[in-house]
Amino acid sequence: LLLIHMAFRTSYTLVAVPLASLSARMTRNSDERTTLASLRMLFGAGATATIGFVTQPLAAALGRGDQARGMFLVAAVLSVGATIAFVVSFASTQEDAVPEAKPEPVKLRAYVSSVTQNRAFMLLAAGLALATLSTTALNKSLLYYFKYVVKDEGAARYALASGALISLVLAPGWAVLGRRVGKRMMWLTAVSLGLAGLIVFFAVRPDSAVGATMFFMWMQTITVGIQVGYWGTLPDTVEYGQWRSGTRHESFLVGLFMFFQK
Repeated sequence: LLLIHMAFRTSYTLVAVPLASLSARMTRNSDERTTLASLRMLFGAGATATIGFVTQPLAAALGRGDQARGMFLVAAVLSVGATIAFVVSFASTQEDAVPEAKPEPVKLRAYVSSVTQNRAFMLLAAGLALATLSTTALNKSLLYYFKYVVKDEGAARYALASGALISLVLAPGWAVLGRRVGKRMMWLTAVSLGLAGLIVFFAVRPDSAVGATMFFMWMQTITVGIQVGYWGTLPDTVEYGQWRSGTRHESFLVGLFMFFQK
């Protein structure tokens, strides 16, 4: 299982790095990049809601009593859908929004130098690492919280689905806020609201399914705002780095950014 999971993550990274790099090549407009980031979160939230809600019932239906077989078949169906989506993305996107930059150096030292000169990228990566640490700790604890504190493990899937649905509805709102007040202020607003939610959670410690679900919905909405902020800002740091070093390294920076995220 570990080897298969590592193979999957490796394959995922081979696709995700160039996919994430596209936003820096599709448009040079900062507001449009914010919109692209919000659309990415929008469809991601929709996928999360769908997967969180239908996986268990679909696995039960396909497996006909065999949970392992049911999960395998669900994974097979989803993998086919993902592959089709990647092919469509490849066939329908254009990279001609950015003029051809001078050839990138092949020496690792040059890449490292371009990163160390890119203060904007380093600050964004630090914020990403801290935000991901917080949201991952929260999301990975959800099922256990519903099982051992709420005492209703089955209600967790409704929390997952409802949290993703409310994020689906509000993700465009974060993009609008980013265009009006700036992505930096949007990021700080989302982080402040998230900290307020965690403080309330620590003080109240909801033990009902409704209370826990409402808290998770709030935090999921905040998470989308944070994600729109850093994915919308990342292409801007690519151009800042190009201005400082004279070379453009969007794929390297995006890959390094995702490394910090993992």
